[in-house]
Amino acid sequence: MDVLLTMRAFRRVVERNSFYKAAEDLAITPAALSKQIKQLENRLGTLLLVRTTRSMSLTEAGLLYYQEACRLLGEFDALEQTVAASAQQVSGMLRVNAPLSFGLTVLSPLLPPFMQRYPQLQVELTLDDRVLDVVAAGFDISLRIRRRLPDSSLSARALGEVHQRICAAPG
Repeated sequence: MDVLLTMRAFRRVVERNSFYKAAEDLAITPAALSKQIKQLENRLGTLLLVRTTRSMSLTEAGLLYYQEACRLLGEFDALEQTVAASAQQVSGMLRVNAPLSFGLTVLSPLLPPFMQRYPQLQVELTLDDRVLDVVAAGFDISLRIRRRLPDSSLSARALGEVHQRICAAPG
């Protein structure tokens, strides 16, 4: 039994005061909804709803379960919204390693607008011409300017190409 699903179903039955209307809202049959609520009652070992052919009412245990289910489902929904919102937000620490001249001329001017766009992100920029063990040093990104990279388990991507002009002097 999916406890959250059943809790939501029970809450809907109480809010709509009708198995038929709640089942319609949940896109299931009234019989399936009734079976869900009966399984919940069996699992809890108590009657939550007193049902007749014309009416339905909460028992004392049903009222307690409804109140706590509303509170828990509200907290669960808020938790999911918070996590989903934070997943959309770039945050944390980004450790970048780059050659000194490239960092000063290219990266430095790009950092202020980047940091403004992602205020929750902290960037640690290390400028060093030495090729470091980026994994051991804990870098997320290492930018290198060279024609070929040594064999490595790291993935490398060419971000651009350097074009050389060959000039021939008349003989």
